[in-house]
Amino acid sequence: MEWLLFGAQYFMILNCKPYILICLIPGALLWLNNFYLGSLKNNLIKILVFPLLIVVFLSVGFFIFNSFSSSMGRYGSLESAIEKAQITQDDLLK
Repeated sequence: MEWLLFGAQYFMILNCKPYILICLIPGALLWLNNFYLGSLKNNLIKILVFPLLIVVFLSVGFFIFNSFSSSMGRYGSLESAIEKAQITQDDLLK
């Protein structure tokens, strides 16, 4: 049931404000990384697992972004997001 609610919320955010997901996904992945490292008791294992978790979560984040980039419209690629930000900044400066 929780996954169904999560999916509905994700879909709503994606349709309303896709750039929010671009900001939330990296933060959520860092939070998960910290959560998993906090559950480990041995410091040596934490030191050994930390780089592995970083690589795994970066790969997952890259995969998520690439999978949903076509659904994000103008914010689906870095170039179009930067272009949109420049247009908005120019409008605000006028």
